[in-house]
This record gives sequence, structure tokens and C-alpha cells, in this order.
Amino acid sequence: MSRRRRLKWNFTAAFVGKVVSVCNQVLLVPLFLYAWGSEYYGIWLLLSAIPSFLSMSNVGVGTAANTEIVLAIGQGNERKANRVLGSAWLFIVVIGCVVVTVIMVAHALGFGVNLFGSNQSLMSGHSRIIFVLFASVIVMMMRQPLEGFWTARKKASNAMFFGAAASAGELAACAVVLMFSGPAEALALVILGARTLALIAFFIASRRYVDLRLPLTPDLSLVRSLLGRGMGFQLSVLWQAILFQGSLFLAQGVLGPAGVATWGTIRTLSRSGNQLLALINQAIMPELQNEIAVDNLTDAKRIYHAGIRVAFGAGLAVALPMSVVGGPFYTFWTGGTLSVTPWIWPIMAIGLVLNAVWLTSDLVQQALNRPWYSSSCGLASAIISVAVMYVAGLQFGILGFATGAVVFEALMAFAIPRRSLQLLNQSTTPQNGVVASAA
Repeated sequence: MSRRRRLKWNFTAAFVGKVVSVCNQVLLVPLFLYAWGSEYYGIWLLLSAIPSFLSMSNVGVGTAANTEIVLAIGQGNERKANRVLGSAWLFIVVIGCVVVTVIMVAHALGFGVNLFGSNQSLMSGHSRIIFVLFASVIVMMMRQPLEGFWTARKKASNAMFFGAAASAGELAACAVVLMFSGPAEALALVILGARTLALIAFFIASRRYVDLRLPLTPDLSLVRSLLGRGMGFQLSVLWQAILFQGSLFLAQGVLGPAGVATWGTIRTLSRSGNQLLALINQAIMPELQNEIAVDNLTDAKRIYHAGIRVAFGAGLAVALPMSVVGGPFYTFWTGGTLSVTPWIWPIMAIGLVLNAVWLTSDLVQQALNRPWYSSSCGLASAIISVAVMYVAGLQFGILGFATGAVVFEALMAFAIPRRSLQLLNQSTTPQNGVVASAA
């Protein structure tokens, strides 16, 4: 299959996955409310948020392992790829056991938080649900390293289609449970069962890409290496929390509850364009990874520059209409309950274009498994951005928050492309048995 066709299939698969994700968010909410009512649904949201938060405990090892497998296969080192897979799975299982043990100890000691002011502890009342949901998160984590083998064999779109199909199956199973007003315990077990079956099916399908004649032997030195890189990927979670959740708390202090609602809805609407542009990166990333893995920097640069041009053009195509019709659509969307100055939409549109450029540029650093620079830049830029929001917000209100958000995008657009271009001019050829890109 030609590269052009692979890019088209990658984009299509990413789009299908996004559609399934949106359906999951939109279709299940009415079923939850119909089956359980608002109060019990609120409890479920709280319960399901705990395993999602605890999933951060893998500190990005799944992402780092995925990329390292692509690099290893690209350099012809199948044995290392298998060792990376075994090491990643060992880490995920061990960290899962540690977290579950901590939860059990907390439950035994009576620690927990009260739900809606009730006397029932979250841990004592729903510990089994939390355990099952966390197990389902662990199962889902184990699929990510396997996807690296598909990417290395230039079958990334197939893996994405498989993920979309698995999510659709899980959505259907959950819908059936809710339609029959099944309890939360049943829903948690269905989610675990669906994800377990999906992992087994994905492993069976992956056998054509994984050389099982070689052992999946864990390597402690690889675990340490993956942990170091994974923590770099995980650092991006911190800057996103500062920039997104932090700005909401800041809006509460500077602008009050109405300001929180206004800033939150403005950001949601403007970032819907970013979600569309993210599909471009999902299509480009596997091709860029493969060319970098085999040290074909000439083609990697072509893909990179083409991606930047497409991202910039697509960003403009989304930003220009936002500048013109963002205000009227926002008024319609919010039912006229929230209104803002029309100047805010051109400002947010500028940030969208800058975001499209630096996010596409950052693919190079992700493909090389070098996340620390971009994550550190993100952390510093987020802190500066929030500071600007505070100072400008006191003077200009919600317009100051928009200005602070664009400051973040501008700083990242200045720092990330320069570093990515530097890396594209460096060789990733193995030196003395050690992959240079892994340094």
C-alpha cells in the first residue's frame, strides 16, 4: 500500500474512532439518567473517575513502550521489541497490584470520602466497583504497547479500526445493561469483560506481527528506561491540568461563577476545532514514526513539512469561520444566557492556528521517544499563561483570559518547531549497540 493510501486510511480510522468516542459521550448519558436517575449517575461518575485518575500511575510507560517498539523494529531489533513488550506488561501489572493493594489497605483502615454528605464511605460502599473498574483500566493499558507492532508493520490504521470496533462493542454492551436498568456492579463487570475480550482478540490478531519465537522476557534496565521516558510523557498531564483546570479555578477567583461558565464554554467551543485538527496528527504520526525508525530522515522531513503545511492550512480553514461566526454561534449555543465581546473570537482563532502548528511539530519528539523537552516547555508555558490570565483578567476580564491562552500557544509555537527541526537533522542510527534516539 502506498504512503498516500496509508495516510487516507489512518485519517479515516482516526475519524471513525472519534465518532465512536462522541457517540459514547452523547448516547450513554440519557440511558444513565433513565436507568439510574441523576443522583446514582453522579455516584457512578465519581466512582469511574477514581480508576481513570489512578490510570496515570503507569506514568506514561505504555506510550513510551509503544514508540520504543516501533524504533526497535525499524532498526531490525525484533528481540528488543519483544523485551520492551514484556517489560511494559510487567510494569503495568506490578503497578496495578500495588495500587489495588493500597486501595485494599485504605478500605481495611476505614479511609474514604463521603458521597453527597452521606455517612456511607466511598471505599466501604463501592470498593468492589472500584476494583473492577481499575482492573478494566489495567487491561486497556496492556493493549497500547502491542499497537507499536502494528505501526511498525505499517498497519496502524488496522489497529485504530480495531480500537474503534472494541469501543463500539463496549458501548453496545453498556447500553444493554442500562436499558435493563442493571446495577453498577453489573455495568463494571461488563466493561471489564468487554475490554478483556478485546485484549485477547487483539493479541491473537497481533500474532502475525509479533515474533513469538522470541521470548517476551522482561528486562529491568528497559523498565527503568521506559519509566524515565514515560515520566516525560506524563509531565504533559501536569501542564494540561495547570492550563485547563487551573484556569477555571482562577476564573472563579477573578471573575466569579459566571466567569467560570463563560470561560469554560468559550474554551470548549474553540477547542472543538483543535479536536478536528488532531485527526491530521493521528494520520501522520505512524508514517513519521516508521521513517524515523529506519533512519530515513529525508522522507521524515518531507512528511514533517507536509504535515506542518496541512496543519497550518486546516487551522486557517477552521479559524477564519470561527472569527466571523463564533460570536453568533456562541450566543445561539448558550441560549443567549452568556455573551462576550466579539473580539474574543479572533484571539481564540489565532491560538487555534498556533496550536495546530506546534502540535504537529511535536510529533517528531514523540516519534523519537524524547518527551521531556516539549513537556517541560508546556509546563513553563502553562505557568506563564496562567499568570498572564490573572494579571490581564483583573484588567480586561474574560478577554484577558483569552489573551493568556494565546500566550501559551505562542510560546509553544516558538519553542517546539525549533527543537523538532534540530532532531530531524540528527541520525538515529544505532551506535555501539545503543539506539542514539533513545538517549
